[in-house]
Amino acid sequence: MIETAQFNDHSANLVGHIVVRPNQSFTWRASKYFLLLLLILSSGIGLSFLARGYWMILPFSIIEVTVVAVCFYVILRRNRRQQVIEIFEDKIEVAEGANQPERRVSWQRFFTKVVVTAPSHPWHGPAIKLRHRNEEIELGGFLNLEDKQALVKSLDSLIHLANQRQVMSP
Repeated sequence: MIETAQFNDHSANLVGHIVVRPNQSFTWRASKYFLLLLLILSSGIGLSFLARGYWMILPFSIIEVTVVAVCFYVILRRNRRQQVIEIFEDKIEVAEGANQPERRVSWQRFFTKVVVTAPSHPWHGPAIKLRHRNEEIELGGFLNLEDKQALVKSLDSLIHLANQRQVMSP
């Protein structure tokens, strides 16, 4: 998912920003309900087997629900990460992290290139990278093809706007 904003305030140096997030089809609240339903079903089956004397089923059903809950937590945590790309007249800043920025880079816009490489397989989308001298950072590696194309268009329009502002500024 991509959210783009342009700022027309010429007194500020900020031209616009792009927020890039993975698509989240399952919320934490929905996953809690699903895990609760799975716990009730698995416990019910385990307790019914326990009543018949098959006590080994109950620990395995608890382990099963625990493994599924850990997997849900890892997946939902990974889906909370985001990248915020801020384009100024003279620099580009990228911050990425889950709840707060864990990594932040700031590069001069003049020396920064947007590099779009062809996909290695037809099912994969192109890789979008910002390259500044010997460093590079991948943008939206978790996006689908349509979102990657929208990201390239957003980057292109904001950089074009930054170039126009830089030419028009005294």
